[in-house]
Amino acid sequence: MRPKAQEDLARFVREGREMGADAVPKILQLLRLDNDVRTAPMWKFKDGKLVGYPTLRATYIAALRSIPGEEAGAALVSLLPGAESAEEAYLISLSMQERGLSGWSEDLLTRAQKGNAVNRQLRVQMARFAAAKDPVGTAARIVDDAPRGASKSDGRVLLSATISLPLDMAMTATERLIEDQNVTYRAKQLLLAKMLERPEPEVYTALEELMNRREFTEELRIRTAHEAVNNISFFIDMKSYQSAVAAKDTAKADEIRRRFNLRLRHAKRLVSTALRLDVETSTDKRAQSLNRRLQALKLD
Repeated sequence: MRPKAQEDLARFVREGREMGADAVPKILQLLRLDNDVRTAPMWKFKDGKLVGYPTLRATYIAALRSIPGEEAGAALVSLLPGAESAEEAYLISLSMQERGLSGWSEDLLTRAQKGNAVNRQLRVQMARFAAAKDPVGTAARIVDDAPRGASKSDGRVLLSATISLPLDMAMTATERLIEDQNVTYRAKQLLLAKMLERPEPEVYTALEELMNRREFTEELRIRTAHEAVNNISFFIDMKSYQSAVAAKDTAKADEIRRRFNLRLRHAKRLVSTALRLDVETSTDKRAQSLNRRLQALKLD
């Protein structure tokens, strides 16, 4: 049977689940012998679940995912090293994680680093999933694989995983990369930008302490100051605050305001440290420009 229509694919998965362990060798045989067929325009994941069945192979893997027991688990483990795409690797890794199986994060991170702009967002999602489920292994991988020397890679996908690491672990990795003179400037700049995408206001304090402890080039300090001012968390909080006010959720609005104002205070200190002057009182044109942008950050 080679199902192609979405209803046929869903039926195939359902029948595989009903057959249980007996279906596993048959599905593995299909994965070995069948040519893959595109059955939907694109892969899509939502909340750790595959939406629809984008390829024939995805359907077969989804069928294995739906079958409980050791046989299906062992089959998924065997498939991961030979996954034919980053998307397949992600689907298999999600399935293994659901079963409490280990050993998938290394393969997933390797796959996440290979691709193009078309599937970059999915690959970022993969890297962040690995960071959330295997923070120690992912932190080590970030340090080991960060672009160095003459590398033309910016390491964007892997560095994005720092957002999902515990803050202390992310800061340890960041410090090691900042002090490594072989790590490219572009990688360091992107790493700091990703760190500043974290929602915790405390990330500003942690980066300020790091800047006081380690040598940053002037270019990197200035770039960090700009990233601090443009933190997307400010704009997320602005939108969330407006929604909370509109819903008359006073407690939520107050919490958002507290977090926003704390982040803003920390941002001013980090920018001052980065520029090596008081951003609120300096007559330096760059400082004045950044201060105007900080002053524009407010909850209405």
